[in-house]
Amino acid sequence: MGLWVLRRRLSWPDIRRFMNVAAPSLLVAQAIGRIGNYFNQELFGKPTTLPWGLEISPAHRPPGYLQYATFQPTFLYEIIWNLALAGF
Repeated sequence: MGLWVLRRRLSWPDIRRFMNVAAPSLLVAQAIGRIGNYFNQELFGKPTTLPWGLEISPAHRPPGYLQYATFQPTFLYEIIWNLALAGF
């Protein structure tokens, strides 16, 4: 809907310029949204023994992984990736 409104009000070069400005903000918004994955204890990866491993409570661990306490924080990797791309 937004692109339809933009198309009616702006020329094609202005639309392209707007999309170039909007793209980094979408990446930052995605990174901010991923912070919720930390509080919800979701979107984590495989078990790990690395020092930055995320401790997940037994109630949120997937079946078959109850014996592991720490997992890869894949949401954190996505936050870093999104912010790096937005900065680039």
